[in-house]
Amino acid sequence: MTSAQEQIEKTEHKKMIETYDRLTAVSHIKVEHFSEHNRIEGYYEDRTVGHLFGCDRLMKVDTMFGRLQMGYNPNRGRSFIFANLKTSRYDTISSRYQKEMAEYQMKTLLKGQNENRGYISKYNRNSSVLIEKAEAKPWTERSVSPYYNRINMDALRKTMPFFDKSEELEQLKKVREEQQELKQQIAIQSRAGEHEENVGLYKKQRDNLQIENLIEALLYRKESGSRFFLRKINYAFDIQKHEMFEYYKHQRTQLEENQETAVSDNEEDDNNDDNS
Repeated sequence: MTSAQEQIEKTEHKKMIETYDRLTAVSHIKVEHFSEHNRIEGYYEDRTVGHLFGCDRLMKVDTMFGRLQMGYNPNRGRSFIFANLKTSRYDTISSRYQKEMAEYQMKTLLKGQNENRGYISKYNRNSSVLIEKAEAKPWTERSVSPYYNRINMDALRKTMPFFDKSEELEQLKKVREEQQELKQQIAIQSRAGEHEENVGLYKKQRDNLQIENLIEALLYRKESGSRFFLRKINYAFDIQKHEMFEYYKHQRTQLEENQETAVSDNEEDDNNDDNS
């Protein structure tokens, strides 16, 4: 094996260890009721015309590597996920745009096939990320996947590493093919009595087996992590969506009635001034 190949394998193994660390990081999960009107930490809304209500946080997930928050925007009638990274042994998060996002500075990415939208800050590297869901339907992997592998979506990939299994599946296929080739080569050399030549091949088999086990562990963690996260986030939304929708429907009605009353009062005042 050349030194270049060894370096590639070393880099791939290091990356797998990092992914495993992110997948197994202890998380603190808090489901919140919309009526508490907790704001999304690090997300600054545009208080202009049309923004009658503030966003409500419905769930927060904290790990040592990053933070995921699920919110509901009553002005747009949409739920969203806001993700940002934390400084850790794998990431240096020193800039403000990496921790925060101002609505007026958001850069829109191309929408997905299901009308969902992804946003990043105007600056790119390790930027905070917001994914907005167009419909009041359950979140699925497909809600996120159109953006997952886009450039500058590091925060999404690193806080939700369980949604993409393509790289591990490809690596697993490659390792298993190599194991089969090694098995055939060992058999050929054994029949030829070249047992000493097989020592290095046996070692390579053992190394590959360790890598195979690690990849399988990653795939298992990703599958279970995906199911757990989607179950949690959909639960946080579903248990209160009807109450939340009715609440904001009533609030809008009240605002409209108050505005109509204010207009009527102003018109009455104007008439009185004219008569006097």
